[in-house]
Amino acid sequence: MPWCDMVAKRVLLPLSASPALREALDVVLAAAAPPPRPRALVGHARLVAAMEMLLGYSRLWWQLTRLHRGLLTAMSAPPNAPSAVATVRTDAAEAAAACDGVSPPGEAAMHVHGRACVRSPRQQLLELSDALPAAVGLDGNGAPGADGDPTAQRSQAAAVLRTAARLSHYVLLLLDACESVHPAGDGKRGDGWSQLAACALSWAQPADEEMARALLSCSLLSSQGVCALGGTVEARDVRAAVLPSLLRLLDEGGQAAQLQARARAQPHPEKLSSLRVGRGQARLPLPADWLTAPTRYFATDEHDCVEEAQLLAQVLASLQLLLLFLRRAPLAWLPPSRLLCRCLHVYTLPAAPWADGRVSGCLGEILESLCLQDPQQALSRSDLLGAERAVDVATLLESVLSVYSAESYGDAIMTQWVLLALRTAEPESLRIKAWAALDELAHKVVVAPPPRTRLSAWLAPIGGFSDGDRLLEAFERSLTLGNLAAADPRSFLYQLAVHHLSAAAFGAAPSVLTRLLLSAPRQVCIDVCCARSLDVAIASRAEGTVRRERQVLPLHNVPAVVAALAECADDNEDRFEHVRELLRTAE
Repeated sequence: MPWCDMVAKRVLLPLSASPALREALDVVLAAAAPPPRPRALVGHARLVAAMEMLLGYSRLWWQLTRLHRGLLTAMSAPPNAPSAVATVRTDAAEAAAACDGVSPPGEAAMHVHGRACVRSPRQQLLELSDALPAAVGLDGNGAPGADGDPTAQRSQAAAVLRTAARLSHYVLLLLDACESVHPAGDGKRGDGWSQLAACALSWAQPADEEMARALLSCSLLSSQGVCALGGTVEARDVRAAVLPSLLRLLDEGGQAAQLQARARAQPHPEKLSSLRVGRGQARLPLPADWLTAPTRYFATDEHDCVEEAQLLAQVLASLQLLLLFLRRAPLAWLPPSRLLCRCLHVYTLPAAPWADGRVSGCLGEILESLCLQDPQQALSRSDLLGAERAVDVATLLESVLSVYSAESYGDAIMTQWVLLALRTAEPESLRIKAWAALDELAHKVVVAPPPRTRLSAWLAPIGGFSDGDRLLEAFERSLTLGNLAAADPRSFLYQLAVHHLSAAAFGAAPSVLTRLLLSAPRQVCIDVCCARSLDVAIASRAEGTVRRERQVLPLHNVPAVVAALAECADDNEDRFEHVRELLRTAE
């Protein structure tokens, strides 16, 4: 081992001694800096060069620690602990600074009570593991193409992602080895490590399949990795249920394996180019939403069947894993619409796993987490189901609504998921389909409203209603002669229809009010005329029974009501007495 000690003294993580390596780490940290610091100041070329240098040294450090396990103790030593490697590195820093004619860097070498204080290699690896996800991102930090060439841009981005994935792999190997020798007492392990492992799997490119398998089995879904993410999930159950499904994403297809075997058997060197599997046959890179795959892909037996218990366990474990990663990369990089569609798919699975209380609870938590919204801001397009292009949303919604009408019996959590398609900014076709299913149960179930924090997504459009708005017509039919006429006024469906009809009647479509006065039930007319804002109406209903005789017609609605009464026929004066009473009260 003497030569290994000698090499270690010269090159073992000399970030404080080598200006080049120290600069490489600083470049990655700068690329990961949050706004307002512009990431563009780092430069794509500098980031790539920095990661390649760190990757080369990480490989070397890993091989050295495989030959000499005692080096892991030196790497894990606290920054002020006396160690041979730290001493050599401090001397090397001073020597390098003297040769360059500059003072030793202040970031890595400090003086505490007169002693040199050098950050340990382990601490610097932790900094690197925390910075890489933000520095690289989902697409390689916007790799520029040559003269705007999309092909060149994709090629450069793939090179960046491949380097980042391999660097992450070796960083995690080194950190795990250091942890086995010198466990951290501050609970640092886990959160950043598991996030980096998941990001590395998203970055991995063709030919990195074995590395991806190792990241899945030994880093991301290890018992320690799952536990460190927090939560109350059982790490062993999550690993057993989810790991086989994710590993199948990396299994090479039969045709690709045959092509490789045939190429290796060729005696002619020119045939060796066939060893590279085509991108269309490669299993990497994984889809951007690969973490949601266990909610859709299941192992089958020889009869092409799935055991119900296995399906339930896998769906539950995958949803628990999604909950842990919703606010972490790489799921945090995806638009909410993608994750909403993937979770909606759970309601189309056989054996109705959503009916299990644990699965339903997870779906409810995911919904609330994905739909967190500032009530003062408009709904972002990325939150809309209709904006998703990677999923056939129309077909998915039809399947979900079919289950909702046939099997749900108005399940509260599933109803909240179905209400997503009824948001004002969704395409009209989705809203009509969702309303048709909800209206069937409108008179049987009291539908709870969404939380007030995201209630603004269902408000009437600010610009008014367009001519021939089909959903508005459906609201009117249901309130006049349909199920809403017999619905409980506390139901969100009733309050939503009243809110939209009131906005239209006292806005751009006054003819709606005339038709309601002529054909709608007495109480519906009163509710539409006296309608307040949707959140106020919901709050008042939540307080208990409301005395409708206390409803007051707002003064700004009086002219429209008077005009509507003038247009109505006078052959049934008693029919409009309740409206005239509202006018007298308002006066």
